[in-house]
Amino acid sequence: MKFGYYILFSMVFFVVVFFSIYTITIERYDIGLGVSLPIALWATLIVVVFFLCTLCFLLFWWARSFIIHKRIINDIESIVEQILYQATQENQTFFTTNQNHPKDETINPLLPATSTMSAKRFFNAHLDMLAKIIARYYLSPNLSSQSSGNARIDKMFEVYRNIAAGTLEDLRKYHLPAHNPFVIKNLQNYILKNNKNALEIVRDSTQENALRIFALETICASKKEKDIKKALETIDYFDPPSAQKILLACADLKITLESSLIAKICAVAAFNKQDYIALAKSFKEKLPPDEWLTYFLRLARSNEDAHIAYVFVLLDLEMIDKAIEELKGFDKNEALGARAYIELKKAGKGYPIEAFVL
Repeated sequence: MKFGYYILFSMVFFVVVFFSIYTITIERYDIGLGVSLPIALWATLIVVVFFLCTLCFLLFWWARSFIIHKRIINDIESIVEQILYQATQENQTFFTTNQNHPKDETINPLLPATSTMSAKRFFNAHLDMLAKIIARYYLSPNLSSQSSGNARIDKMFEVYRNIAAGTLEDLRKYHLPAHNPFVIKNLQNYILKNNKNALEIVRDSTQENALRIFALETICASKKEKDIKKALETIDYFDPPSAQKILLACADLKITLESSLIAKICAVAAFNKQDYIALAKSFKEKLPPDEWLTYFLRLARSNEDAHIAYVFVLLDLEMIDKAIEELKGFDKNEALGARAYIELKKAGKGYPIEAFVL
């Protein structure tokens, strides 16, 4: 009940009591202090005193309820903060495992001692239990879920949805870990914005190699010779697929690379024999036969593992005698596919060289 209504009702009740008694008797009564008032007024004063007592009682309970409500709201905000924290961390432990901690420790028992989240104590026992239950789960956002009505949660989901849709967002205030999938996706959005951003990530050795490779692939897909050459200035993160991709991009754009750089790229990417063969197959349609042959001849001279790819090129170009000569440098149990291909070729049976595992 609103206090205004209660006071208004009480005022009307005072008037009704006074006039009801006054119509019955107009006698006056002296309580012995020299104060003589109509009995109706004395009765009304008693009701007023009762009203004041009830008013004090109601005010006390209103104040108590207000304080409890505020504390519960604070508890709910603490749970929201906990949910946001759990949903943005990776593999976090939210219960302390140190049995030597005193029971009256100020560290929040729901968070690890290394957490940057401030200590929280819950006023409501039920909400305290709920927080502990939530702390036993790893949380992840469901982007297809309905709005919660909580501004902080819904704002975070709006940011997540924007990132998922390809929009670049400022995540610095959310303090997400580097491996958070939305951080990675947001960095991918940053890379896709332009090649300048992609080159920045490529050159940043603190970034994960997978992200730097994504940036490299973006640059290769742009087919901009100037940017591809700049990307080749940093190759410490290359793996075989990314190295092959940029070498093919250079071939597509007729970018001439020094033999030493090509060898270095393959070495950094840790190419094995199969990687060199895969590269040779990919280059078959990219280069004229003489350039293709020269390309892998130089690689074979720089790395023994590339030798088998050179043999593949020779066989594909029908340079059988040269291939036989090269195979003399191999162990008799090596390159069995190439040897089988040559034997079949001598027997007059033609098969594509790609059908043989070298």
